[in-house]
Amino acid sequence: MGTPRADVVPLTAGAVEIYLSLAAAMDVEAERLRLGRELDGVEAQIARLEDLLSGPFAARAPAEIVAAERRKLDQARDAAARLRSQLQGLIEG
Repeated sequence: MGTPRADVVPLTAGAVEIYLSLAAAMDVEAERLRLGRELDGVEAQIARLEDLLSGPFAARAPAEIVAAERRKLDQARDAAARLRSQLQGLIEG
């Protein structure tokens, strides 16, 4: 299979893959705004975690707590990348 277009969502059921067009199913502008707000929140979380981990907290806190905050930061960065990709797909679509 090729790469699906940005305006479709792949759904998998067993060995069957279906591509559902979103063009008629959603308000693209409203979705763009929603994703933008979500991305803003995730970017704020990334900034907060980066500040936390670059300060004295990282030196003083127990290692397992620091590791948990680093995992949260990695997850937030992954979420931001996913949201940017979705936004780009809406813009290009």
